[in-house]
Amino acid sequence: MLLDRSECLNLIASCNSLPAARQLEHHAQHIFSGGTDAFASNRLLELYGRCGSAQHARRVFDSIVHKDLYSWVRMITAYARTGHLEESKRVFDSMKEWNLVSWNAMLSAFLHYNLTDEAKVMFDAMPERNTITWNAILSAFAQGGDLGAAKFVFDSMPEWDLCSWTPMLDAYAEAHLVRNARDIFDCMKERSIVSWTAMLCAYAQNGHLEDARQVFDAMPERDVVSYNAMLAAYTQRGHMDEASQVFFGMEERSSVSWNCIACGYAQDGHIDAATRVFLAMPELSVVSWTVMLCAYAHTGQWTDALDLFSSMKMTTMPDDVAFLCVLLACNHAGSVRSGCSHFFSMAPDYNVTPRKQHYSLMLDLLSRGGYLDDAGELVANMPFAPDARDWTSLLGSGKTGKEDYGARAARGVLELDPHKDGTYVLLANYLQH
Repeated sequence: MLLDRSECLNLIASCNSLPAARQLEHHAQHIFSGGTDAFASNRLLELYGRCGSAQHARRVFDSIVHKDLYSWVRMITAYARTGHLEESKRVFDSMKEWNLVSWNAMLSAFLHYNLTDEAKVMFDAMPERNTITWNAILSAFAQGGDLGAAKFVFDSMPEWDLCSWTPMLDAYAEAHLVRNARDIFDCMKERSIVSWTAMLCAYAQNGHLEDARQVFDAMPERDVVSYNAMLAAYTQRGHMDEASQVFFGMEERSSVSWNCIACGYAQDGHIDAATRVFLAMPELSVVSWTVMLCAYAHTGQWTDALDLFSSMKMTTMPDDVAFLCVLLACNHAGSVRSGCSHFFSMAPDYNVTPRKQHYSLMLDLLSRGGYLDDAGELVANMPFAPDARDWTSLLGSGKTGKEDYGARAARGVLELDPHKDGTYVLLANYLQH
């Protein structure tokens, strides 16, 4: 069935799937063949870029007989979105002439990959700039923590809009300059819900809970993000009564809301309350599972942690933090077999690369369990340099193996931490054996 031009354009506008895009092109080939309908072809090019296929986008781009500015800009953007920055730059350089839209597209491509230095060079070379240009480079400096550069850009701007003030507010908040952030907020001629939430977060992140609550109460409207910001402010400081009031007062909740209140209860030692929240969650993410794993592991409920991890693996792929929790549980429970099983399954079964902390927990588990040879072999083969804690775990077992790992551990810990009194106690215990 062939689609007419109007149907085709409507479907392209709502499509976000590469297979569906291919089907659309097939059923409307009479429109795109020959590349004479630049408007329709540009929309198809944009669709392929949106779906992450630079190859198909380039094919459509090359087929357009009379490319207009939109064609070039969409091709630059398609390459940038799909990880082909060099190709984006090559397309930009091959344009016969540039205008503000094409300059902004290339600037955005650099910023998409956090290449602020390259973006600044391009910004300085631009023959003209608009508010979009200024806001883009301002946001890049603000998000990158370069307060000085952000302030210089902000002060140099010919005019400001709502998208100019908020990044500057965030930059001051990140630098713990709450007074400056408030000055920016007070100078704003108009404020959006994003601006209000940014000010709330500025106070909350810097420990000014009462000021954060005043901003929250004064907000003309709130969304789930602003509620979550206030909720996080309370839970991170252990104010669980206030956090509960915010949580249960929310008209709608996201997974962040549920995870935040569960984590707050767990950190405050209310494991039963955290468990009730966990069981009531409408959906469980890897964060949800990990919050409870950490709660059980850090409160000594090793069996519950291991049982929960078994349930988690049935529906969710564990991440590196989840494995840290389960190895901690195995360590304190003295379950060497279970710990080894989980540790050695990380990379092959779950595509999780063990980090230094995972190796250290395994080393401690093996040493505590008396498997000194296995612990020594792990130290010898792990892709990280052992630190004083690792050598101390090996030395602290007080046992010798087939090889004299104890002597190696003694040398290692004395080199890395020679002034710690406990080191000599452990060394004395080792020598007695």
